[in-house]
Amino acid sequence: MIRSTALALLVFTSILTAQKPSGGTTVLEHVRLIDGNGGAPVENATVVIKGGTIVFAGPASQKVEKSARRVDLTGKTLMSGIISDHSHLGQVKDGKSGPGLYTRENLLNQTA
Repeated sequence: MIRSTALALLVFTSILTAQKPSGGTTVLEHVRLIDGNGGAPVENATVVIKGGTIVFAGPASQKVEKSARRVDLTGKTLMSGIISDHSHLGQVKDGKSGPGLYTRENLLNQTA
């Protein structure tokens, strides 16, 4: 399960670790986890990231140190393997498209 979620969480992990130096432990809690293997989603899952590496992804029974940075993702879903081979990121907003919409603000809104 760790390998199947690693790719999808790579971008999310890099965002988290870019905000805080790596080396510590980050725990993503209360998230709905879809691993892409065709099974049922894992509700209330936990993902543990140590030093920028995913070391656990699964049911919330995993114990982690109290000093870990915790991120509550209640109501959010983590999925693996969603890759677009053709997209127009930043060029669409409110049902309209065009190069004039390619702004930093629009890119950040679409990738948040």
